[in-house]
Amino acid sequence: MSQLRWLELQNPTLPSEMGMLKFLTWLDLCENQLASLPLEIGNLKSLTELDLHKKQLTSLPEEIGNLTNLTDLYLGNNQLTSIFDPIGHVSKFFGSIL
Repeated sequence: MSQLRWLELQNPTLPSEMGMLKFLTWLDLCENQLASLPLEIGNLKSLTELDLHKKQLTSLPEEIGNLTNLTDLYLGNNQLTSIFDPIGHVSKFFGSIL
């Protein structure tokens, strides 16, 4: 299992190079002020768990629908107003989105 916890980001952006971590199964991006995710997040096809709670996210990139192994998605305490169908395969959502 390959895991990464990225906390308290000074700059509220993630590098696009993060998409190169193709064997990552768990990504925790909680407790920072991210306002958006790089499109390359869709390259992390081994992810099973993604923690995005406590952000400033208003939307998710469509590329997140490429994460077909994703089973757990944490979205609480964001500014999201909707979720789109491509992530309908996720079995566990944590947190309100509306």
